Amino acid sequence: MGMETQARWGAHTRGRRVGAALVELVTALFIVSFGIFSVLTMYHVGMTNARAIREHDWVMNALQNELEGLRATPFAELPPVWDGEFRATAPDLAELVNARTHLTMAPHLEGRADLLEVTVSIRWSGEHGRTIEKSLVTLLAEKPAGGT
Repeated sequence: MGMETQARWGAHTRGRRVGAALVELVTALFIVSFGIFSVLTMYHVGMTNARAIREHDWVMNALQNELEGLRATPFAELPPVWDGEFRATAPDLAELVNARTHLTMAPHLEGRADLLEVTVSIRWSGEHGRTIEKSLVTLLAEKPAGGT
């Protein structure tokens, strides 16, 4: 091989090495970009789920507090029929979008004034505007005289 052939051969292989390094660099950038995008997506999903769990806790606490407040009220002081807002306030619900509370109380069985069926519910707008509702239902009974 002459000097001229070796020079051309060396330039040719050097060009191949540069081209291979460029392909490796682009591949590495793609892999790193994909990894960063995946981490950011998982972070967003995690934050969305954390918000949903926090909202669920606020709502369940408010529902249970309303029921406990009703249970603590003497039966004679409870209205026989109620269809409206909660009787107590729930400050955590101010954090929810479009939160609406609803309480219904009615006699459980016809002609039985010593047993009330109580339903408490909260409806609010979650992520992307979807409507979410949670409810609890219980019975409240008048305690017999002299009972504990």
